[in-house]
Amino acid sequence: MLTNNQLSVFELLESVEDSGIDLERYIRDSETIRKRINRNFSNIGELSKVDSALYLFGYLDVRGIHSGKVSDYELLDCIEYINEVPDISPYKIKELSTLTSNPIKDLVRRLRVLMEDLVLDAVADIIYKSSGRLTMEDFKKIEGGRYFEGLSYKRFGGTLNFYESYGIDVKLFYLSKEYSRINYLFYLGIEFERLVRKWVFPNAPYQVVYKDCIPDFIIDGRWTDIKLSKSTVFLPMDNTINKYLKYVDKLTIIYALEDEVPDDFYEDYGFIELISIESFYGSLPSYAVSELEELKRSASEFKEAIR
Repeated sequence: MLTNNQLSVFELLESVEDSGIDLERYIRDSETIRKRINRNFSNIGELSKVDSALYLFGYLDVRGIHSGKVSDYELLDCIEYINEVPDISPYKIKELSTLTSNPIKDLVRRLRVLMEDLVLDAVADIIYKSSGRLTMEDFKKIEGGRYFEGLSYKRFGGTLNFYESYGIDVKLFYLSKEYSRINYLFYLGIEFERLVRKWVFPNAPYQVVYKDCIPDFIIDGRWTDIKLSKSTVFLPMDNTINKYLKYVDKLTIIYALEDEVPDDFYEDYGFIELISIESFYGSLPSYAVSELEELKRSASEFKEAIR
């Protein structure tokens, strides 16, 4: 006999079905209904709770349900939320693999695709709720791995494009109360990279992944990276030179701000070439130069103010 809570779920499913909405897609996209089903239904045999509810509802024919086929609902049941951001539960995905004889890597690959919108929405929600004052905990949630960064490049072409697509002012992310200096400089560096791509190398291969490297551009076969300051690439925390020169003989660095750089073996022997953005001004329209110069001015004034 069905409980009142189960009947309430069936009434909702019936109204969704009557309205012409695809029932499977509705459940897949609605975390709320999945949670209601998981709270109020038990597994029937090897079926997930969602599939069990759909079977009792008369929607799902369970014959051969686990002849190797795994539904999206079952995969979504393998999600757990860690610090507000969805992640894959190793225990649940392993259990599903055992029950269905599907390789774990295949299930994970499918679930990663299903999770994409959930991850992006969760990150956007964290940023919205911060009201421009991201804390250390917020950063940990967002940067809990490189999955978000890679996903934003896959879906939007970069993190800045992700923020713009979600209507988020990028300064909410970088001008937080904590880490404000470092993050604002980081923001300016990304903005400089965006302008270089927009005005200088609009058609060049951009952020092509090669093993453990992602050069910003590949120009005539040469890896080219964009740095806010001339000295950035020589800082101890920047491993661009050591990492990239494992795979290429020469690296080009394009920078915005002139500052003092140390004597360096790699530069002295021609392994890296440092080029000021001003070298490209002659081939750019005046409004592009103005935009680049405005960024340089903002960056220079900020760096001077925090000395």
